[in-house]
Amino acid sequence: MMKTTADLVVEWSPKGTAIYDHRTQAAGGELSDYSGRSAILAFGRRAVFIKHVRLPNSTRPEMEQVLRLRLPELFAVGGSELAFDFLSYDDVNDQGRLCLVAAVRVEDLRAAQSLMESRRIQITQVLPVALASPLVASTTGIARAAVVSPVPEGFAVDIVDEAKLLTSRVVSERDGLESDICVAFTLAGIPCSPILVGGGLLLSGADRSISGDPRQYLITSPSSINIELPEVIARRNQQARQAKMRFSLMLALATVVLGAYVYTDYTDALAKASLEAGKDAKRIQRLTALSKSAETAAADLGGTEAILNRTFNIAQPLTDVASAATNALPAGVWLTGLSVERGKELQIRGVGKSSQDVTDYVRNLSELSRFRNVRLVFANDSTIDEAKVVQFSISAFPVGNLPLIDPAKRGGK
Repeated sequence: MMKTTADLVVEWSPKGTAIYDHRTQAAGGELSDYSGRSAILAFGRRAVFIKHVRLPNSTRPEMEQVLRLRLPELFAVGGSELAFDFLSYDDVNDQGRLCLVAAVRVEDLRAAQSLMESRRIQITQVLPVALASPLVASTTGIARAAVVSPVPEGFAVDIVDEAKLLTSRVVSERDGLESDICVAFTLAGIPCSPILVGGGLLLSGADRSISGDPRQYLITSPSSINIELPEVIARRNQQARQAKMRFSLMLALATVVLGAYVYTDYTDALAKASLEAGKDAKRIQRLTALSKSAETAAADLGGTEAILNRTFNIAQPLTDVASAATNALPAGVWLTGLSVERGKELQIRGVGKSSQDVTDYVRNLSELSRFRNVRLVFANDSTIDEAKVVQFSISAFPVGNLPLIDPAKRGGK
């Protein structure tokens, strides 16, 4: 299906919506006025979480899995409560690749999508409205700046540096706006820099005024971020896994059919070259050989299917194992490391405020049906910033965490 191009930006927040129409290059109106249009759903600054983080410099799916585990740590909200996406930058060092993470509450995304659907407006993309600010700054040639514009809640102050959105906040009052902008620069860790204003805002301390609505750049210079509901991502991944399984089975079947065809062609040629008196006997021999070949091929397909089922029909997805270990944390315990591989034990490292907290965590894991052989590897008293803590390591085996291929059995003579 051809992707529809949006010509409308709907900025959503729990308090309402604000609309920018790129056809008329004007803002305003009610959603019902735009029925049948295609729009970018842009979450307002107070309805979105934005943070920079370094992730392992790996493939995007692997980076996404790591990020999903770190969501509670980054935003102090349960990972299952958030829908997210991320931008990766070219900034790579020994700590990983720098990424911008954008997340919204799942309940807010559902509410916004339901509202758009009720007005018959097709959503082509979901992202933070603040991502327009780096695009605004790039049109001026100013690498580091504060982009300020009026929004329904007050005034948006976005700090941009080298096409990266560093911070985004909303200031409710006009009085003291210039000082709030300086505070935003300080929070972003950079010195006070030029101020760019848009959306018709008049500000005495501004260095440059940008014509037009900043949200227009979300249409003219689209971002790769697209926040989706977790079930939408899960359904797409499941369809991809099923497609791979079907392809593997079809390839195996095609191999068997081709082998049978080659063998049949060979035996036909051999039969024609044989003496007339031996035709009946050779025909019986050929059919017997084909029958045995088919039985062998069927047995091979059964083994292939077993391996594919073990590969794609996992008893416990590793992400579920990690989520279960995280959800079992007592209040006084936090994790510093977690690793799990197919067919191997789950290794958990963390810090607790007290030995009792660590004991409670071991008990919580032992009571979960997802794990067996839960044991405390070590627990050492330590000090972090003059606070006494207990550093610990726990191992547990996830139930059903089988290796892809059974290890070869060693036979004795």
